[in-house]
Amino acid sequence: MGWDGKKRKDLPKSSADQPTVNEALSPLVQSTYTSSSLHFYLSGMKITLTSVDPEVTLLDFIRSQQKLKGTKLGCGEGRYGACTVVVQDAQDGGRIEHLAVNACLVPVLSVEGKHVITVEALGTAANPHLLQERIAKLHGSQCGFCTPGLVMSLYALLRNSEEMVELGGALDGNLCLSTGYRPILDAAKSFVREDLGSVMFEGKKSKVEGELGGNYISRTKGSGTGSCGRPGGCCRDTPAAATKPSAHESSSGETESSGETSITETEDVPLSGATYGPPLKTCGRDDCCQLPSGGNKAATEVDVIGGKYSFPQFNFNSYELHTGIIYPPALRKYTKQPIFYGNEKKVWFRPTTIEQLVGLKHAEAKAEVKFKHEKYGVSVYVGDGLKGFSINEEKGEVIIGRNTSLTVLEKACLEGYTKLGKRWFVLEAVRKQLRCFADGQIWNTTTPAGNIVTASPISDPNPVLIASGTVLTAQSKTCGEFPLPMKEFFVAYRTTALPADAIITRLTIPLPVESTREVIKSYKQAKRKDDIAIVTARFMVVLDKSSVVMDISLAYGRSRMAPKTVEANTMEALLGKQWFDNTVLEGAMAAIEKDSPLGFTVPSGMPTYRKTLAFSFLFRFWHEVTAELELETQVQQVDHEVVEEIHHGISYGSRGNDNPYEQRVVGKQIPHLPSLKQTTGEAEYINDMPNIDSQLFGALILSKKAHAKLVKVDFTPALQVPDVIGIKGEPFFAKDFVHSHGQLISIVYAEPAAIAEAAAQLVDVQYEELPPILTISEAIAVKSFFPHGKMLIRGKPTAEAFKDCDFVYEGEYFYLETNAAASGTQNIMETQEFVSQVTGIPSSRVVMKVGRMGGGFGGKESRSVQLACILAVAAKKVGRLIRCGLNRDEDMMTSGQRNPFQTHWKIGVSKDRMLQVLDADVYNNAGYFQDLSGAAMDCVLTYVDSCYRIPHVHLRGHACKTNTHSNTAFRECIMMAIADHLKMSVDQFRLKNLYKEGQLTPFLQPLEGWHVQQIITQLHAECDYDARVQQVEEFNRTHKWKKRGISLIPTKFGLSFATAVHLNQTGALMHIYNDDSVLLAHGGTEMGQGLYTKLCQIAAQELNCPLDTIFTSGASDTVASASLEKTCIS
Repeated sequence: MGWDGKKRKDLPKSSADQPTVNEALSPLVQSTYTSSSLHFYLSGMKITLTSVDPEVTLLDFIRSQQKLKGTKLGCGEGRYGACTVVVQDAQDGGRIEHLAVNACLVPVLSVEGKHVITVEALGTAANPHLLQERIAKLHGSQCGFCTPGLVMSLYALLRNSEEMVELGGALDGNLCLSTGYRPILDAAKSFVREDLGSVMFEGKKSKVEGELGGNYISRTKGSGTGSCGRPGGCCRDTPAAATKPSAHESSSGETESSGETSITETEDVPLSGATYGPPLKTCGRDDCCQLPSGGNKAATEVDVIGGKYSFPQFNFNSYELHTGIIYPPALRKYTKQPIFYGNEKKVWFRPTTIEQLVGLKHAEAKAEVKFKHEKYGVSVYVGDGLKGFSINEEKGEVIIGRNTSLTVLEKACLEGYTKLGKRWFVLEAVRKQLRCFADGQIWNTTTPAGNIVTASPISDPNPVLIASGTVLTAQSKTCGEFPLPMKEFFVAYRTTALPADAIITRLTIPLPVESTREVIKSYKQAKRKDDIAIVTARFMVVLDKSSVVMDISLAYGRSRMAPKTVEANTMEALLGKQWFDNTVLEGAMAAIEKDSPLGFTVPSGMPTYRKTLAFSFLFRFWHEVTAELELETQVQQVDHEVVEEIHHGISYGSRGNDNPYEQRVVGKQIPHLPSLKQTTGEAEYINDMPNIDSQLFGALILSKKAHAKLVKVDFTPALQVPDVIGIKGEPFFAKDFVHSHGQLISIVYAEPAAIAEAAAQLVDVQYEELPPILTISEAIAVKSFFPHGKMLIRGKPTAEAFKDCDFVYEGEYFYLETNAAASGTQNIMETQEFVSQVTGIPSSRVVMKVGRMGGGFGGKESRSVQLACILAVAAKKVGRLIRCGLNRDEDMMTSGQRNPFQTHWKIGVSKDRMLQVLDADVYNNAGYFQDLSGAAMDCVLTYVDSCYRIPHVHLRGHACKTNTHSNTAFRECIMMAIADHLKMSVDQFRLKNLYKEGQLTPFLQPLEGWHVQQIITQLHAECDYDARVQQVEEFNRTHKWKKRGISLIPTKFGLSFATAVHLNQTGALMHIYNDDSVLLAHGGTEMGQGLYTKLCQIAAQELNCPLDTIFTSGASDTVASASLEKTCIS
C-alpha cells in the first residue's frame, strides 16, 4: 500500500554567505542516494512509501491508518510507553530479533527493511491473542490507554524468551497509573512460569544473580506442564468439584427489595450468554418466514466468575512459543541500499557504509544534537551497521561498535563479567550504570556513541568510560582514523573535541593485566531508578602489593554541576597513600569538600544533599575496594552492610477472592467490561475518533513568562501560513498581562494539525517581565491571597483553651503531590454550563457526550472546561468543528497539579495525653486563579482532624495567589511530633485519642458506624503488630547503615460531599427493548475506575437478567448527575 505525503523536493537552502546544502550534497545524492522509497512490513502487510513527509515519526504514520489507532501518543518523549510497537529484524546468522521501541521517537526511515507489529496484529476482542486475553481477564486493564503499549512490551519479552528473560525490566518503559502493575505481572508470570517452561531463581544466589534481584527468569528444559501458581488458580489446574452453597447462603427463592418494586432472583438466570427476542414484525415462531436463515436470536457473552464464593477460573488456551506472527520471508532477501527523501524544508539520508556516512559528514558538518522545536534541514539515520561487541583477552581490551544498542551492550557486559571475573570490573561497572539508565524501549534504539557525542553533563555512562580510560576511534574524510581519549573528549558544555567532519566508529575499553589489583565501580542516585541523576560517580583505583594507591580516577557528573563531566581533585589526596587507612580517608573527604563548592543557587538545587552523596559514594567505594581485594585486618574490618546492594525483585502481591457479600451479579469479580477492547487496541478514545469532514485543528499559544506585561502579540506570521483559517482571542485568554507560565494567550486553528502547531510557534509575543510570586512563603510575605476567608471553629476560643493545657507545641507542615491529565472531562455538567455561557447558547442545546477517558485523577474535573470552552467559541465563529489534542508539555502547563500546602499549627495536650486544642493557619498554592483550590482547602479543613477528637478547634484557610499554573483538586506528622515530645509510643497516642461512636467532627457531623478502633484492634492481632514492631526495633539497634520501619495509621475520608450535601445525588435511565436487551444511560464518566461495569452489574442484579443483556454506551447529559464523585463510587 502507499501513503500520500509531501512530494520530494529540493534540498534545504543555506544562507547566502555559505555554500548551499544543494551544492554540498547534490553530488552525493546523484551518485549514491538514488532511492527515495521506503519498503517495510506493517503487521504482515507490505508497505511501500514513495513520498514521505520527513517530519513524521513512525507513530504518526501508524496512526494515520484508519484501523491502527491502538498505538497511542502518551508523551512524545519515550517515557510513557503507550506508543510501544515491536520491530522484527533479522540479525547476522538469521536469528530474528523482536525489539520493543517507542514509535513516537523514531522516524519512519528507521524501519526500512524491517517488520513492524502493532497491537492490532496480535488479535481482536472477538479473537484475542492469549496475552491480550490474560491481561484483560486478570484485571490488568483499567482506563486502558496505556494497555496496548504494555501488551506489546510483554509480547516482545515472550518472543525473545529463548534463553533468559527479565520480567521486571520488560515493563520499565511503560507507565500505568491505575492498576499498580500487580495484575499485569500476574498475567505475564502465567506465561513465563508455565507456558515458557521457566522458573524463577530460587535458593542461594550467586553474586551476579543477587544483582539481578530476582528479576531474571531462566529458561529450563521440560514439558512445561503443571500449575503456574497464579493467584486464583491456573488454567492447567484440575478443576475441583464445584461446591454448592449451603442453604443459608443460597439466593434461590429470596426476594430482594429495591424501592417500591421487588424482583425475585432465581438460580436459573445465567450470568452470561444472553439471547434476545425476535423483531416485532415476526409471528414469534423460531422458524418465522420474516427471519433470516440461520436463527432468530442475537447472542452476547461476558466473562464472569461462576459460583458463589468461588475463585476466578478462566478457560485460557495455552500459549505456544513458536505460534507468534512470522517474520515476512521476503525480508530475508532484503538488501540495504542508500536512501534519500524529503522536501524543501527537511531531508533524510540513510547511508549503508561507514564511507557513505563519513562523506555526508564531510559535506554537511553541523551539530547533530536534537532538541525540542528545533528545525534541522538535514538529518541522517545511522542506526544500522557498525554494531558489535568483542573482548580480546590477549590485547586486554573490549571493543564496542558505534551502533551497538544498549540492550546488546548490557547483556554482553553481564556475560563477560560472569565468565572472566574480577579482572573485568569495568564491564560490571558499565552494566550497573546501564541498569539505571532509561528503559528497554530506549535501550533498543540507543547507542553508546550517540550518548557520548551529546556531551551531556548529566550523562550516566560517560563518567565510567572516563574513569576506565576508554579511547574513542574517530574517522573523517580528511584525517582518516584517529584516537580520542575520553579524558580529553569533553571541552565545554555540550562541546567535544570531535572535529566537525568526523564521526565515532568504535569505543575501546582497556583492561588491566591479570595480576593488576584494579577495581572500578559506578554509582548513581536519582529520584527513580531510570531518572536523571542527582549525582553520578565512577571510581577506579590501582593498588600495589602493599595496598598503596598507584593510580586513581574519580569521575563525577551531576554532583559538581560543571558544564562537563569532570574528574575530581580528590585524587591527589589519595595517590601514593595507603588504602584503608582512616587518616587517608579523612583527608580525601576534606578534599571532596573543596572539590564540590556547591552554593544554594546551584541549578536543580539540593546542594547539601548532593555534596552528602559525593561523600557517601567515596566512602562506599573505600569499603568496596577493601572487600574486593580482601584488605581487611583483625584490627580494621569492613562493615559489609556498607557495600551490600539493595535490590528490588519483581513486584508481587495477592488479592482476596472470597467475598462474603457476593450476590448473583453484584460483588462478583467480573473483568472490566471493555478490557478486551483495551488490550487489543479497539477501545476508542477522543484522539482515536475519525476526522469529520471540514473539521479544523487547534493549537494553543501559551505564555513563556511567569508574570509579565504583554507588549506585543503579532499574529501576522501565523496567518500567512497556508491552510491557517484563523486565530481566536477572548474570552479565556490573557489580556494585557500574563500571570503564569503556560497561561493561554490565543489559539490558532488550521485544517491539518501539523500546520496549526507550526503556525502557533510563529506568533510573535513580546513581554515586559514583572517580579513573580512563586511560593507559599512569598505569597504570605506580601499577603497575596484569593478572597477565600473560610474558617472552621468549634469549642472555646483557642487562646483561652490553651491556658488549660499542660503541653503546647507548634510547628509547620508541608505537603506536595503532583498530578497529570490528558483529555476528555470528568465533569459533564460544569462543562455544559460554561460552554453555554461563553457561546450564548442555552444549556439544553449544548449536547455533552463523554466516551472513555485515558485516566482522570482529578485533572479533568475542571481544567478540561477551559479547553472545551475555547474550542466551542472558535467553532461558533467559523461554523466548523474544531479539535485540539494537547501534547504532554502543554497539558502539564495548563492542567496544574495537586495543591502544595503549608500549615502553621499550634496544639495543646493535657497531662493525661489527650488532645485538647488545635489552632492552625492552612495555606495552599492556588496559582494564578482559584479553580478548585478553594474546594481543596475546604476539604483539608474538614479532614484535618483525621481520626482524632479535638474538643477546641480554630482552623483558618488561605488560598495563595501566585504566578504559577492554577492547581486543582496532612495530619499524621503532627501526631508523630507530639508523641516524640511526650516520649510515648505514637501508636498508643493515636489509640488514646481516637474518636468514639457518636462524637462530632469539627464541622458537627456525627460519626455513625464508627469502627476504626475495632479495625485497629483486629489488625494488631491478625498481623502480630507488636511483635513486628519489636523486630524492627531490634533490627535498627543492630544495624548501623540500614533501617526498617513499620506503622499503622488510621484515616477517615468521606465517600460523598460532607458539606455540600445537595451534590450527593445522581441518577440513571434504563431503556428495556422488545427483544429484552437493556440500554443504560447515566451521567457518570468512565476513566478506569470500572464505573460502567459496576452500573451494569447493578442493573443486571435488579432486573434479574444476564449481565451481557445490559449495555451502556457512555456518559451523556441525558441523565443529570450533580455529583461527579457520587457517580464514581456508585
